[in-house]
Amino acid sequence: MTTFKFDKSISEIEDPELLPKDWYKMRISTKPEIQENSKKTGQNLFLRLKVVMPEEEMFDGRELPLWLSMPTEEDETRYDSKGAKVSDSKMKRIVQFAECSGGAADEDEFDISEGSTVYCYVDKRLDQGGQDMENSINIFSGFKSEDDLLEDDAPVDPEDA
Repeated sequence: MTTFKFDKSISEIEDPELLPKDWYKMRISTKPEIQENSKKTGQNLFLRLKVVMPEEEMFDGRELPLWLSMPTEEDETRYDSKGAKVSDSKMKRIVQFAECSGGAADEDEFDISEGSTVYCYVDKRLDQGGQDMENSINIFSGFKSEDDLLEDDAPVDPEDA
């Protein structure tokens, strides 16, 4: 039998602490790329995002993956519950992410830059094994730029209400 040694005692293993549900500033930490989805039925725009919270060491730099579905030919003939083409819904989500992260979208192209920041809504869900809770980015909440977030937090003038 071979014995190995850790740098700390097993009794010092800490339980994880999830981010509370909320909007978080996140930095695109790797080059965005298009990957085949797990079912091999289409492609996803794949991004790795890191939480930007220098004042909270426990949460700062925590990495969350983000997969945004790319539209397929089949999506052109399918409609979502709101009556929009599935392909259009997917495109709108990607365009919103690109624009909120400082990128651009025009005609049939969009760009997203590694190192850019965007605000995402972080949620909690069961992991794929169905055993433990984990954080994930809720794509259906949309994405926000810093300006969008400031507008949402601005006080409402009673005369405008």
